[in-house]
Amino acid sequence: MKIDVEGYEIHVVRGAKKLLKSNRIRNIFMEEDVDGAGKQRMLRELVRTFSDAGYHVFKIGAFSGPSDTNVPPMDENIERSLAHQCAGGDGRKRKKCNLWWKLPSA
Repeated sequence: MKIDVEGYEIHVVRGAKKLLKSNRIRNIFMEEDVDGAGKQRMLRELVRTFSDAGYHVFKIGAFSGPSDTNVPPMDENIERSLAHQCAGGDGRKRKKCNLWWKLPSA
């Protein structure tokens, strides 16, 4: 599944919760805008929704797409860690963060 809806990702994900929990979607690719506190709150909600449905972050990237497998562990700090990394806390300033979510069995 590719989500590219120019800022409306949270609305798509909210509407797809039942589908996500059905495990019919194996991989999700998306770009999330992380520039600003409000956007980071939405990223945190996305992280919670995907992790509640069983997805793990597999790769993170910037303009060229998700390619970095150095992702934070899926633990109780994942929301904050991912928001921090996507916002440039890993030394790579990003306004947008490309994420590849994957079910562990995929």
